[in-house]
Amino acid sequence: MDSDDSAASEVASEAEYEDSFVADEIEESVETVPKSKPTVPPTTTRPEPIPPASRLEDSNAYAEDEYEEDDAYSVDFEDADDEAKPKQAPSPPRRVSSPVRPIAEDTEYYEASFEDESRLSQSLTRHIVDLSVPVRRDSRGSSAGASPLGKASLNANSPNVNLKVLSKPTTAPPPPVAPPPGPGTIPGAWAMPSAATLALLEKESEASLSLLLRKVESKYQDELEELREQNALLTWKERELKTELRIQREELKMRKTRIDKKRKRALERRKENDELIVKLKNEAEELQNRHRTTEERLDLQIRENEQLRATLTEAENERRNVETRNLALAEKLQTTLSDFHALNLKYEDAVQLRLDAEKKVDDLVTQHRMECEVLTHKARVDVEAMQKTLQDERDARVAERKTLPDSHRAVVDAERERLERLETQLTQQVRTMEAQLARDTVRFEKELALAWEAKRVAEERAEKRLHEELTKITRERDALDEQRRELLLSVTKTSTRFDEERGKLDLTREQLEVKRLKLVEERAELDARAAYLEDRVHRLAQEESVLEARKGELTKLGRETFEKSRMLAQKMASMNDLRAEVERLRAQQVELQSRAKENALQSQQMQMERAALEKTQLQLQHERLLVAKQRAQSRQVLDGTKKLEQLLVQHKALEQVAGRKTTPGSGSIPIKTS
Repeated sequence: MDSDDSAASEVASEAEYEDSFVADEIEESVETVPKSKPTVPPTTTRPEPIPPASRLEDSNAYAEDEYEEDDAYSVDFEDADDEAKPKQAPSPPRRVSSPVRPIAEDTEYYEASFEDESRLSQSLTRHIVDLSVPVRRDSRGSSAGASPLGKASLNANSPNVNLKVLSKPTTAPPPPVAPPPGPGTIPGAWAMPSAATLALLEKESEASLSLLLRKVESKYQDELEELREQNALLTWKERELKTELRIQREELKMRKTRIDKKRKRALERRKENDELIVKLKNEAEELQNRHRTTEERLDLQIRENEQLRATLTEAENERRNVETRNLALAEKLQTTLSDFHALNLKYEDAVQLRLDAEKKVDDLVTQHRMECEVLTHKARVDVEAMQKTLQDERDARVAERKTLPDSHRAVVDAERERLERLETQLTQQVRTMEAQLARDTVRFEKELALAWEAKRVAEERAEKRLHEELTKITRERDALDEQRRELLLSVTKTSTRFDEERGKLDLTREQLEVKRLKLVEERAELDARAAYLEDRVHRLAQEESVLEARKGELTKLGRETFEKSRMLAQKMASMNDLRAEVERLRAQQVELQSRAKENALQSQQMQMERAALEKTQLQLQHERLLVAKQRAQSRQVLDGTKKLEQLLVQHKALEQVAGRKTTPGSGSIPIKTS
């Protein structure tokens, strides 16, 4: 991102470099101005001189700071022809007068670096020193003016020297004025002492001579001190000028070095810009490839979604088929249970009918036996009564026949014949009654045999029906067991398949979740890339505006400025290419935003499908509960069949007991006849 930031601030660095370059030209033009007549106001105080080492350190620090600040910028200063040329040595500073701008016009090029350069150029104008030395001075003026300067010149090399005092320009003293003649002064003695004066002084007074010698000695000492001060001041000025010259040369050398470094950095940054353009193109191709990959992934996900939908449709159809089959099986089970209950009721009714028939047969047999015994006893009593009456009548007739006369004997014979006929009739009646009794007995025996046969047939029919019902129940139970086994097998297979489908759906859901997270990350990356592209477009627009603002000014700077403007034209062409690239990236951004919206819609659809899958899972759980319920019902059916088997065992036991009871009385009933 550092290269991107450096590429984003190319124009700012170019403007800064142009401002510093203009400042260098202004400084060179200032240095070419003749310094013979400096216009320094007398009240201007000279700033404290900076030691050479500290100035070198400050200039080096300034150069390093400016170099470090310029590392974040990249501007092309030369065209392709200058790139092809080998590196040349820095040319000496040109003394051709360049258009010098006043301070008011320099505000147009106001930048941080240009401000420092302009301040440095202004400080150079203030560092001009007045090299004029006065020829003559008054002894009093010199002695009066030498008091501060003398102390400063004597201590010029000391570390505590007051450089502000030394930096003050020396002004010309007023012309010497002759002192008024006094009583102890000799005219012309103050100008230059001579031998005549000395002789005259020696003649006048040794005291005045010694005083004059002391005065002359003090004057020469003052002049000597003043000359020493001037020598120290001139030495200091020479050293200061040499220092300033060395500093200026070093600064010029450093400036040229900075310019060379800037040119090198410009070449490097142009290469970086080319690499950045190639990188942007590669990133654009990578984005297109990623876009294609995303589309392929989306198509693959759409196909997988369609496959999942087809699988869900198949599962739904199978679930519906299973539900239909379960409903049919449940209906069959209900029908079977109802039939089973009806058969139970019929079986109970048959058992009850059998018991009733057996009871009725027993009652009929008992009643028939009683009726037969009653009829036999009645017939026996009637026969005995009739035999007794017949015997009494026979005895009476025998007695009457013995006692009655012949007339009556005929009557008796007639009566006897009548009685015989009556006896014959009675015998015939008895025989008829016996025959009728025999017929009734035979009929009763036939009816009893028919009843026993009907009982046997009914029992056989009941047994056959029971066997048929038991066979049917057994077959239905076997069918139910088979259906239950099939149902359990199908439920097991369905649960296994549902578990597999659930596992596949969980795996697919996890994969879709991972893909959704990847899509979210790609969307965040695309959003960040779009924000970065918008920021870069904004910065490029700002750079374009700055270039447009600087374009009119850069056309006034001459040949180098013309070359720079040509390079700027190339820059503008590259900027146009970048603008076209930005427009293309904007179009791609719009397309990516639409794709992101489509991805959001697809994620919503996936969430809806996930909800549908969860709903299907709940339905599967509900079906599992239904299967468990059916298992419980099948267990109840098995319990019912077990109870039926117990009832069948009890029924067989009852049949065996009933068979034992009916075996002794299966023959015909004996009937006694008389």
